[in-house]
Amino acid sequence: MGLDCFWVDENDSKASVEGEFKICGGMLSGHGNDSFRGKVYNDLIESETGISLYQEEIDSDTVAMIAENLGAIKWDSQFGFKYDIDSDEFNDLVLMFKSHASEGHKIRGWW
Repeated sequence: MGLDCFWVDENDSKASVEGEFKICGGMLSGHGNDSFRGKVYNDLIESETGISLYQEEIDSDTVAMIAENLGAIKWDSQFGFKYDIDSDEFNDLVLMFKSHASEGHKIRGWW
């Protein structure tokens, strides 16, 4: 089953940040500015932070913690997750989380 993750603000309204992220999108999700394809990144995020993206909502404090933990990882192409993620995509994933964390956004999951 798929997972689309949508960024929302403190008022539960659709949220977006500027920038160009080379993040996997889907039929219903974008490429990081307002949403992303969560199933592609869940294994990596859950492995490195202990937090699953398969939740109805992830609060802004947890988003900030994910951003901080991902930012501390030294990329290794041998991570061996289900989806191939190269170093550029990983760096954009980190940047996306940091950008949304700095705006106080949270994640709304849909699957």
